[in-house]
Amino acid sequence: MKMSEYLSSIIGLGAIVFGIAGIGYGIGCRKRMNDVCDKINAKVNEVSDNMEIDIPEAIVKVAVDNAVKKEAEYQVKNATTRVIFDIESSIENKVNKAIEERYSDISKSVGTRIVKELSNMDLSKLRKQVREDAAEKVADKLENELDDIVAKFTNNLNSISMIYEKMADKMSTKTDDNEIKIRLI
Repeated sequence: MKMSEYLSSIIGLGAIVFGIAGIGYGIGCRKRMNDVCDKINAKVNEVSDNMEIDIPEAIVKVAVDNAVKKEAEYQVKNATTRVIFDIESSIENKVNKAIEERYSDISKSVGTRIVKELSNMDLSKLRKQVREDAAEKVADKLENELDDIVAKFTNNLNSISMIYEKMADKMSTKTDDNEIKIRLI
């Protein structure tokens, strides 16, 4: 066994012994504290059993008044909430009943009025308006698409012009006997 392993084993064993001693000390302290608490509790109970405490009537009256006030507020809030709920339910029931009673009359009159309005409507004018609106929408859409096409065409034309210009520059810089110059106007 190496010296470091032997030393590690001794330190580990010492730590275990120290831990067990600490646990024993903790248990002993707890037992002593429990004994002290038991003695204190016994004395407090003994003193309180033999002692009479007079509470002034004014303090009792204030405490009772506060308790009554809190309970009264709670009961008022509770009763108010119940009354509001009952009133809302009653109103809702009355409205639903009135709607059910008048539904057939209302639906008939609304249906009749819709038919009347539709029969009075000028269909040719409506068709014309729909055609105009549709034509306007189509024209707007085509205009937007044509703008995009023109922009792409212009961009491509500029690219082609740059290519031809570079080719012309290259060709014009050559110093052959057969000099060729190309110019774009």
